[in-house]
Amino acid sequence: MLSVTATDGTLSYQWYWQQGDNPSAAVPGATGPLLVSPPLAADTTFWCEVSDDTETVTSDSATVDVSAPVSYTLAGFGRNEYGELGTGTTGYATQWKRIAGGVIDVEATATATLLLRDDGTLLAMGSSLLDVLPDGMVENADKADIGQPIVLAEHVSDMAVTQYRSFYVKEGRLWTVGVPLGSWGPEGDGPTLMAHGVTRVEAASDYVLYLREDGSLGGAGRKPDRLGCGFYFGRGRAAGG
Repeated sequence: MLSVTATDGTLSYQWYWQQGDNPSAAVPGATGPLLVSPPLAADTTFWCEVSDDTETVTSDSATVDVSAPVSYTLAGFGRNEYGELGTGTTGYATQWKRIAGGVIDVEATATATLLLRDDGTLLAMGSSLLDVLPDGMVENADKADIGQPIVLAEHVSDMAVTQYRSFYVKEGRLWTVGVPLGSWGPEGDGPTLMAHGVTRVEAASDYVLYLREDGSLGGAGRKPDRLGCGFYFGRGRAAGG
């Protein structure tokens, strides 16, 4: 996260970035004093141009150094009746079981798990997620019957999971798949595009919040008191906040 401070007059902002020998470019949607960087694959230099009615001033530049993510081998044990451990079996696991290598993030509910690997591959496990996938969405969805993980998406940078729905950020876009928020149907929809210019996502049982590249917060859900907006969104409708 980067910021600039400017005073006096009516000001406008535009952030720019440059990676290596590539030409500089405006950061999409970055038109405020605060910049929340989108996911970066290489060292990147940022700066901001601040303008009023008479002149434009360029800030000092700042370089963000990017290191390879630290990955881990994931193991688990315990309740596994829905295949949520992804070990290839169902039933209670009384000892540690290796689930996957190269893992950089994990999200879980009582009946489902999402794993994000260091190559951007998103794996889903657990029948409450996999049984509601639309027909034909993934070729190996039948692996849900034996507790095997399936590839839900690639080139993913962040993800969140509820019992019947998955959310993931892919190349700056927020996607969702599964049963609509607040519903418990036999089959879900998706992948459905929810929002552009997104860097992070978090979800709970019947709502989702996401952070945009410009630092603003968006959300969708069915209970306004949990979103803090004072009005009803309806199921799965995105809105800014």
